[in-house]
Order: sequence, then structure tokens, then C-alpha cells
Amino acid sequence: LEEMAGRAGAVGAGLTHIGPAGLAAAAAIGGITLGLKRSLEEAAKADQSYRRLEAVLRATGHASGLTAEQIADFADGIERSTLATGEDVQDAASILATFRSIAGETFTRTLGLAQDMSAVFGQDLSGAAIQLGKALEDPIDGLTALRRVGVSFSETQKELIRTLVETGRTVEAQRVILDALEQQVGGAGAAEASGLRGATNRLEDAWGNLLEVIGRTPAITSIAQGALDLLSGTIEGIASSIEEDPIGQRIATATAELAHAR
Repeated sequence: LEEMAGRAGAVGAGLTHIGPAGLAAAAAIGGITLGLKRSLEEAAKADQSYRRLEAVLRATGHASGLTAEQIADFADGIERSTLATGEDVQDAASILATFRSIAGETFTRTLGLAQDMSAVFGQDLSGAAIQLGKALEDPIDGLTALRRVGVSFSETQKELIRTLVETGRTVEAQRVILDALEQQVGGAGAAEASGLRGATNRLEDAWGNLLEVIGRTPAITSIAQGALDLLSGTIEGIASSIEEDPIGQRIATATAELAHAR
């Protein structure tokens, strides 16, 4: 309680002197302060990931054939069924969207299998998305990268992929690659999220999502943004005053000279 009360600042310090009731009140205020801070952090993280995804989709002319909202919904589904977070999936989607030949159902299927690869081969999700993106963008040469991490293809599959690409049927070649990958790692992401580890992860996700929703509440975000803008303006004003004030300039010059002399 004392630790939480300490987060309430001067108000908390004053309340703790009242006695047990004051300590409890101060701890409650500190807990709310900490919760709002975490909420804003979670909301800012999710917002940053989503905006980055939107920017990539615009830059690529929406070659993926999907909107940012559709990808975000798909990412939420992966978050619920695996150990990945929605932001991790969105970041991987931002990378995958730079490969313009991957679109539609192939795009979402690739994201899901990238998480399965991540689970089996111990990679991060974005790294797996890069490897899969390269393989699907250039199916003939791209298989090498997948073989390096342990994904194998039979001679028949490799020959079929080559024939499909050479006859302009790249989408079908991509499907053959994903089919082969699914036969080797399909479902691994969901499997590792089962049992006690999965239950713990679902609780973590649920708590993080709750904080994110709270942080996105208009009343909270408007107050936070206003406070941050006010603080930024104050600091900028102090800096301008020092620059314009001859005394401040002399202090800054003397400090620089002292540092140089040392």
C-alpha cells in the first residue's frame, strides 16, 4: 500500500499521515494513476502499430487487397489462438505487405503460417514473415531461405513450383509452397498456446486489451494529449527564454567552456 501510495505524489504523502484509511485512499489513487499510465502506453503502442500498417498499405497501393481494419481483425484472431500479440501480427503484416505479389487469402494464410514457423523454429514473427515473403515473391529462388531454417520440399514439389512460375501461374506456385509448409508446421502456433501457458497468455492479453481500450477512451486521451502538449510548450518556452536571455547565454557558454576545459 505504501508503494502504491507513493505513486500518488504529494497528495498521497499527505493522505498517508491520516492513518490506515488515508493510506488506503492514497494507495487507491496511486493504483489508478499507474493504471491510466499503463492504459495510455498500451493504447499508444497499438495505435503506432496500426498507423504503421496503414502507411505501408498506402505506399504499396493496397496491393495486398486488404484494408488495415481487416488485417487488424485477423491479427486479433491470431492473438486469441496463439502466443503472439495483435501488435506483433500487425507489424509482421506491415512487412509482408511490401511483397506486392502476396494478396488476399494468400496474405492472411501466410501470416498464420508465419506464426506457426515462429513457434517451431524459434524465430520472431517478423523474421518468419520476411522469409515467407521472399519465398512467395520469388518462388524458385526463395525456397533456399526456407530450406535453411528446416522447411523441406520434395523434388516433385520443386519441379511443380518451377513449372507454375515459368508459365505465369505464380499464385498457384505460392499455394504449393504454403501447402508444403502447412504439412510441416501447421497448427504449431495454436498448439503451444494450449494448457497452462496458453491460459496465462490469454489473461495477459485480456488485461493488455482492457488497458488499451481504457487508454483509447476519448476523455482520457484528450486529457493526456492536452497535458503532454502543455508540458512540451512549457519546456520549449524555457528553452527559448534561455536562448534569448543574455544571462542564460552566458551561463550556457560558461558551461560549454568548462566542459571543454575538462
